[in-house]
Amino acid sequence: MRARGDQLGVDGLITGDMFAFLEQESDARWDAVTLLDVVEHLRLPELLSLLRGVSRVLKPGGRVVIQTANGEGIYTGSVLWSDLTHEQAFTRVSLRQAFLACGFVDPSFVEIEPRSFGIKGLVRRLAWRLLVFPLRVLFYLETGDRGVILSRNLLARATKPLAL
Repeated sequence: MRARGDQLGVDGLITGDMFAFLEQESDARWDAVTLLDVVEHLRLPELLSLLRGVSRVLKPGGRVVIQTANGEGIYTGSVLWSDLTHEQAFTRVSLRQAFLACGFVDPSFVEIEPRSFGIKGLVRRLAWRLLVFPLRVLFYLETGDRGVILSRNLLARATKPLAL
């Protein structure tokens, strides 16, 4: 499992079966666990089992970072159904519920805007911001919520509480 990280020149990167990994790891060992494009492939019982396992192996104050399909975005259908193995998409609300149910605190969420490499990328990013602005206004008028995330994916973070 660790060899892949060595091949990429990334210290401490581990790949492999996440449930098997969590089962064999000792408690409170890791500062952070990153799950990129993973949780949308799980059913609810698997997701909760995964988050509980992550919480167990994190040190107090450790963080879990998740990138996943965004269920409140303007592309939800195409993101969710573009991969036959996707089981669900998440919103800030549903991920917050999962984090809190598994003992995490301080969940936060970030929109993943188009990347801006070079002039073309910068133009894409600025155009995207301009074109989604009316949708943000509409969402706010309907819900009173200013935090809508409209991108294809979202980034979420939560913290394991410090030991009391």
